[in-house]
This record gives sequence, structure tokens and C-alpha cells, in this order.
Amino acid sequence: MLSQLSLKRKLLLFALVPVLVLSLLGCVRLFELLHNYRLASQSYHAVEVGRRLADLIYELQQERGLSAAYIACNGECFADSLQVQQQRVSAQITALQSSPHLLQLSRQLSPAAQHLLQTKLEALRLGKQALENNRRELLSRDESASLNFYSDFNYELLLGIANLQSLSSNVQQARAYADLAALLRIQELAVRERGLINGMLLKRQFDTDSYERLLALITEQDQSIDLFRASAIVEHKQRLEAMLQDSKSQALNNVREQLRQQDAITRQAHKFASLLGYGGLLHEFKNFLLRGDGQYQQGFNAKLESLEQILEKLKSSKALSANQQQAIAQIRDKLNEYRHKMQLIAAMQSRGAKVEEIDPLVQISDDEMLDALKALSQPKPPVTPEVWWQLASERIRQMDAIADSVSDDILNLSNAQRGQSLRLIALYLLSAAITIGLLLFLGRALSHNLLRRIYAIANNMRLMTKDPNLDLDIKVEGKDELADMAKALGQMLSERQKSYQQLKQAAAVFDYSGEGIVITDADNRIELVNPAFSRITGYSLEEVKGKNPSILNSYRHDKTFFSQMWDSLLTNNKWEGEIWNRRKDGEIYPEFLAITLVRDDNNNILKHIGLFVDISHRKKYEQDIWYQAHFDILTKLPNRKMFSERLHHELLQAHIHGHKLAILLIDLDRFKYINDVLGHKRGDLLLQQVARRLESLPDEQKFVARIGGDEFAVILPHYKNDAALTAVADRVKALFGSSFDIDGQNTLISVSFGIGVYPEDGDDIDALTRNTETAMYSAKDNGRDNYQYFTPSMNASMLERLQLEQRLRSAVLHQEFCLHYQPIVSMETGQITSVEALLRWNDPEYGWVSPEKFIPIAENNGLIEPIGEWVLEQALKDLSQWHAEGIKLDMAINVSSRQCINVSGVSFDTLLAEAIKRHGIAPERLHIEITESMLLDDSPHCLEVLNSIRQLGVAIHMDDFGTGFSSLSYLRKFPISVIKIDKSFVDNALVNEADASLVRAIVMMGKSLDLQLVAEGIETRAQWILLKSMGCDFGQGYLLSRPLSAKSLTPILIQGGSFIRQLLA
Repeated sequence: MLSQLSLKRKLLLFALVPVLVLSLLGCVRLFELLHNYRLASQSYHAVEVGRRLADLIYELQQERGLSAAYIACNGECFADSLQVQQQRVSAQITALQSSPHLLQLSRQLSPAAQHLLQTKLEALRLGKQALENNRRELLSRDESASLNFYSDFNYELLLGIANLQSLSSNVQQARAYADLAALLRIQELAVRERGLINGMLLKRQFDTDSYERLLALITEQDQSIDLFRASAIVEHKQRLEAMLQDSKSQALNNVREQLRQQDAITRQAHKFASLLGYGGLLHEFKNFLLRGDGQYQQGFNAKLESLEQILEKLKSSKALSANQQQAIAQIRDKLNEYRHKMQLIAAMQSRGAKVEEIDPLVQISDDEMLDALKALSQPKPPVTPEVWWQLASERIRQMDAIADSVSDDILNLSNAQRGQSLRLIALYLLSAAITIGLLLFLGRALSHNLLRRIYAIANNMRLMTKDPNLDLDIKVEGKDELADMAKALGQMLSERQKSYQQLKQAAAVFDYSGEGIVITDADNRIELVNPAFSRITGYSLEEVKGKNPSILNSYRHDKTFFSQMWDSLLTNNKWEGEIWNRRKDGEIYPEFLAITLVRDDNNNILKHIGLFVDISHRKKYEQDIWYQAHFDILTKLPNRKMFSERLHHELLQAHIHGHKLAILLIDLDRFKYINDVLGHKRGDLLLQQVARRLESLPDEQKFVARIGGDEFAVILPHYKNDAALTAVADRVKALFGSSFDIDGQNTLISVSFGIGVYPEDGDDIDALTRNTETAMYSAKDNGRDNYQYFTPSMNASMLERLQLEQRLRSAVLHQEFCLHYQPIVSMETGQITSVEALLRWNDPEYGWVSPEKFIPIAENNGLIEPIGEWVLEQALKDLSQWHAEGIKLDMAINVSSRQCINVSGVSFDTLLAEAIKRHGIAPERLHIEITESMLLDDSPHCLEVLNSIRQLGVAIHMDDFGTGFSSLSYLRKFPISVIKIDKSFVDNALVNEADASLVRAIVMMGKSLDLQLVAEGIETRAQWILLKSMGCDFGQGYLLSRPLSAKSLTPILIQGGSFIRQLLA
């Protein structure tokens, strides 16, 4: 149907659709706004009705109060006021029933709400009649029934206000309604309180039952006020609080308090009366008089004590009037009289007197006490009925004023709601009119513009159809889709001109392309090839035309490969990938081939077009790149990347098959030292030989990799048990038991390695390698040349080591070190001949740190070099100061092997020479202490450095002699002047004959080489005597002196060590 319409009519129809839709939606929205306005109007009328209900409730409360007063005085007062108030109430009911707002509200309510409203109005009419009846029978009916009628009537009116609340859709308005109902409820309770107290005051009779009802009213009133405080709107709450805090409310509260106190007095008076009458004090008195039984005397005394306690409690009350205080005094006098008479009865009965004799003597008149008790229980009212009525009425009037203000708030909210609804309706109508007008105007303008431009494009297309070679200049207007159509039409004309040029260019590309191109028919028979095809394959067009491309098959791919190729072609119309083919001369080569299917409109295959390029050179380059990325060029071992990939694979297999796996992380001990001393070329040769030895491990499934400069790794994907793993570890350690031949020089090197097991020590690559590396470092910390299995406690040790290393670096930066000096004493003379400089570290946070902890770390991370330079400078500075003070002695300074290998580029002997010259120290006054391990690290280099030091005139001492590989050949080879016997031998020389023999042998060895000997760690006089007898030249230890700071040691040096000589004498 639409196809029969012109474009102009379609555009017109299209423009009308949104107008209709918008109109429909506008009507829906307008109905919603009108509905909201009706709700607002309904709420407005409900507010007005509520205001009249609140006024009626107030007037009824006033009538109730006057009725209560009228009843209390038995119709003798308040008659005129009550009549006026009754007329006001009747007028309020009539005004409510005839209110136009009530009529409007009834019209706007739903049927169900209308029915409820009519029910309430009928109840109001019946209530009015009942009110008239109640008025007529006011004095004849029961007082409580008459007054309860007003309470019930007001309750129904309060329910009416609550029902009005449900008609409001505004939350704030609903809350205000709730506040109004709560206020009217509080007001109702206040009216009932006013009536009850007023009745009590008019009757001039105070009874506890009335006070109980009063207390219940006050409690209920307080609870209602608390509820109002918790839920009311802030402004309403503030108004009520202001009323409760004013002076009139305080006066009313004072009356309440006085009534409470009087109630307490009355209750005590009643209790007093109960203890006095039958079964009470008088009863016990008469029984004792008549019978003389002692139990009545005891009962009398108990009752008397209770009555006196009551009198004391009454006397302490602050609310007593003068008459009540006088009454208490009279009662007390009468009780004292009874006590005296009771004593008289007891005395006379003890003498045998008869009742007839006693009775005339103990007669007591109770009239005065009963009158006093009556005066006490019937106190004077705290206020007059008129004053109370005025106070209570003023409070009720204030509550009514607050209720009126809340009603005003509700009315204001309702008016605001109505006003907003009217404004929205007006605004919406105006917006709808403007929107529809704009739509109609824009629709007409747009349709005219579109039709004009479409007609122009259609006309140009007809001209193009008539003359395909026509060259038109098509004008483009605007930037919309029609402009795009015009532009596309112009481009199509340009493309037609370029088509021929492009065909010529395509032929040139086909002929001169570097990629081979082959075109086959639907049966995959070759139709055309380009020159690049012939150059790559060696076949000409004549040789392959009409044949299948399978003549190039190298037979390196299976049937599955070609099946997947053809599946992709038939599914996706293309395939691309690497393939191996055969040239005409039989050479197999790789090529990257892309095949595309050409189909007709019926999806039938027309052609196959293949483009390929010879990638022989690229494949070789990729192989080289892959090798370099996965293997270490120096050792020909897999590198860290290959190690990670292999470990990932083996971990996956171990997880799938549920077997264990172990890795070894191996670090060459002191390799950096060897590399720096022997040179990098020899270091590389050493790494190559290490790789060959690790590859010689017998396990065929092992995987060996170089993962760092001097770090290697071994993966053991399968091992039988822990014993087998330990055997492999021992085999690895044994591989380094013999020396390596590096350019004809035998070199020994040890290894430290850690062992980690999957899954116990880590279930992924990162965790397993990290924990195994921790085990490796633990092996290095345990003296090197060993292996360690990972344990969880190693992580804590490693963390402690790292933290200590960080603190050590900070200590170097902030110069937290100091030097202590320990004297070395001549065993012959007892004189201090020299001191040994000992490094100490006082960490600001952790205090003194043992050198045994931080010296090895400093040697491993290279910090020993700056520390050593600082020690040399500070020691020579202190020695120079002692020499300047006339103290002539030598100094021994410890030097590590790292300081001697010239890592920093400046040889130690050069640093030493400059320092000696800078501080003006005679070289013979300085001794350098070295360890045996330093000599074993690298004999030629150490010999060269030590000879240079000796040539400066500085003596060289061998420290801790006997703890390493002590040898006469080392002592002869190196320029050693003094050997120091280690403390471990001195400690046991007195109790262990083997150690004593070893010390004796060391002394004999030293003497045979003309070397002097120093015994370290002497702590007892017996050790001193033994070592002196063996021939030691010098002694050092705590017996002589602990290491001291330069300042503390100076006084001892000034004395020449006289106290030491006294100690040894």
C-alpha cells in the first residue's frame, strides 16, 4: 500500500506519526497533572475540614472541663459559663456539618471514601443528639459516665482527623497530620487532668483513688509528649518545647508536685490509722490491761515503734502545713501518754493490782489524736479551684494555638501543592503547543528540501544511464545523507574514468609483483601465473597451464593439513599460512601462501587466487633469533627463559601425573673474585667447563641451564626418593672436587646450591624458584661449598639478612661505625707493645651489632671496601694522635681478601701508602692482619699485593692461624712476620692435650721460620703462664684488657700498662 504513495505523501505521513504520538503522550501527561491537581484540591478541602474538627475538639474539651466543675459543685457554680460554652460547641458542630469544604471533599472522593465520610457524618449527627441528652442529664447521671462521653466523642473526632491524613499524598503533609492528631491527643489528656484536679479542689477532699487516676493521666500525657518529641517535625516539636518550658507550665508542674507530696502524706496518715485502730496499738493496750499477757505488751511496743517511725517520716516532709505540723506534735504527745500508761499498767500488775483498780488510772481520751490524724490526712488544697482552672486552661489554650499553627502548616502545604499543580499544567500546555507547532513547521520545511534534492539526484542518474561516458559536475548541498549520495554519485563518475587506468595498473602489478600469483578455475586447474611464480618455482606458464597446483607438493605435509586447508577455504573463502613446496629442480622451500575463493552471486566457485612469497631467508633468520632468545651463547646451555618454559612444562606434567619434581639452583663461590683476578676471558672458559661437567650428570631426563652470570640450574623431573635426590646433590658437589684447567693453570672453585621440591616447596614457578634460591643463599651463609634443602624457616633468615644488609648500607652512609682497640702485651716485659683495631657498629635502633653478623655480609656485597677505607683512615688518625701525645706503640689493622683484589680500580697497597703518608705514620709502626683463607683464594695475586705492602715497610701478621689449611709452604711463600694463634686453641689448651700439642707445634713451626707468635683470647692467668712457657712472644685477651675506645684506652697507654704488669706479677 505504501509503495503506491508518492515520496511527498510518505514524508507527510512520516511527519504526522510523531505528532500523533507526542499528542497522545501529552494527553496522558496532562491527565496525570489534572489528577495531581484534583488530589491537591482534595487535600486542601480535607485540611479545611480538619481545622474545623480541631476547633470542635477544643470547644468540646472546654465544655467537658466546665461540666466537670459544674458537677463537682453540684450545679452551684459555672452554670452560666457552661451554657455559653455549650452554645459555642453546638455552633461548631453546625458549622462543620454545613461546611462547603465538606461538600467539595465529598464530591472529590472515591465511592469507598465517600461511604466512609457519610458514615462519619452520620456518627457526628448521632453524637450531637447524644451530646444534647448528656447535657440534660448532667447532674442526674453518674459523673464518670457524663465526662467519659466527652472523651469518647473527642476520640471519634480524632479518628476523623487520622482518616483525613490518608487522603494526602504528600509525605510532609501526612507527617503534619500525624503531629496534629498527637497534639490534640495531648490536649485531650490535659483537659481531663484539668477536670480531675478541679473536681478534687472543689470537693476539698483529697483521696488516694483520685490521685491514682490523676497519676495515670499525667503518665499517659508524658508518654504522648515523648512520642511527639520522637516523631514530630522539628518546627512543631520546638513549639511544644517552648510551651512546656514557660513559667505557666512550671507553675502547673509545681501544683502537680504539691499534690504528689500531699498524696504521700495522706498515705502515711492512712497507714498510721491502720496501725492505731483495730488490731493496732489501742487493741494491744486494752488486751494487756484486761489479760496482762506479755505478748500484748510486746505487740504494743512494736506498734508504737512503727507509729513513731511514720511520724518521723511525716515530719521530714517539706510539704507540711502549720496545721499538719501541729497535728503531728499532738499525735506524738498522745503516743507518749500511751507509753507512760502502758508502763504504769505493767508496774501495777506486777504488784498484783486488779483490773478494776488499774482501769480508772489509765483512762486516755483519743479524740484529740483522731482529730489531729484527720487534719493530717485532709490537708489544705495547694491552690484554689479558680487558680488551677486558670493555669490549666491557659496551658490547654497554648496547646490549641500550637494545633492551629500545625493546621496552618498543613493548609500552606496544600496551597503550595495546588499552586504547583496549576503551574505545571499551564507550563505543560504551553510547551505542548510550541512543540507541535515546531514539528509541523520543521516537517514541512524538511520535506520540501528533501524532495527538491532527491529529484535533482534522480535526474542526474537518468542522464548517466543514457550516456555512460558523460562527465557531469554534480552540485553537493549540505552535509547530510543526501549530500553523501550526491557526493557518491560524483565519485562514481570519477571512478568510471579511472577504471581503465586501474585495469592497466593491475596488469602491471600482476606482471611485476615480487609475490608469486597463480589463478585457477573452478576445478582448480591453473589458468594464469605471473613472472614471479616462474622465478620462484622454476615453472613457466606453458609448463603448468591446465595442471593442478599439486605439482608443487613437497610431501612434507600430511592429509590432515590439506584437509584443514580446504575446510577453511570452503567455510571462510580464504586460507593463509606457511607451507613447504618443491621447485622444478627438486629443492624444497618454505613459502607463505594466501588463497582466496571467488564466487558468483549464487555462491558457486569461479576462481581460486593464490599469492605466495618465498620465506627461506626469513625462516633461517627466525631460527637464529629463537636460538639466541632461548640459549646461552657462551655455554650453549638453555638460558633463564628456556629454563622457565621447561620448568612450567614439567610442573604441569608433575601436576597431571602426580609425581614430584626437584630443581637445583647452583651458584659458583667467589666467581666474581676469580673473574676480576684472572680476567673475563679465563672466567668465560671456567663457565664453559662448569657447563660441561653439569651436563655429564648421569640422569638422562635432567635439564641443565645457565640462568645468570655465575648461576646454573638443574631440573630433575623424575626422581625415585629423597635418597636418590641426595645422591644427585652429592654428585653435583663432587663434580667440583677437582680443579679446572684454565689455560694451563689449575683453578679450584666450590659451589653452593639450594634444592627445592615440588609441590612441598612451591606449586608454581615463582614460589618454587624463590624458595630454592633462598636455600642457595642459606648454603652460602653456612660457609659456602655445601647444599641446603629448602625449609620454611629460611625465609625468615633471608628476610633478617636482607634487613641487616639494608641497615648496613645506611650505616656506611651515615658513618655509624667506631673503632675499639685491644692491647697486645709482651709476655717477656709485660709492656703494651701494640693494639689491634677492631670494628664496632652501634645501630641507632638495634644497638651494638656483632661483627660476626655484619662483616660476612659486607664482604659479600662489596661494602667491606668503603668500610675498610674508613677503618684505615680512622685507625691511622688515632695512632697519629697517640704518637703526638708521646705514646709509642704499633697498631694492627685487619684487611679482607676483597680489599686486596683491586675491585674498585685502586690497589690496596697504593691506598695504604697514601694513608701512611697523609697521617705521618712510620710504616714499621703499622701491621696488616690477614687470614689463611685470603692466601688460598688466589696465591699469585695475593703474593703480589702482600709483597707490595711489605716493601712499604709494613709488617704482615697471619690472623687465626690453625683454623684453615695451615701449611709451611704458605708461611715460606708469603712475607709473613707474625702468626697469631686462634682463640679456639687457647681456650682448650689447659684441658685438652690435643689442643695443647697443636699450640706447641704452631709455636715450634713459627720459631723454625723465625716468626713471632701472638696468642689470642687469653682469659685466665693459667693460660698466660702456659703459653708463656711454650714460647709465645705476645699475648692478647680479656685477662689483659677488653677492646676499648681510643678515649678510654689512652689513660692505660699513658701509664704504660703498669696495672697489667701488676696483674701478671
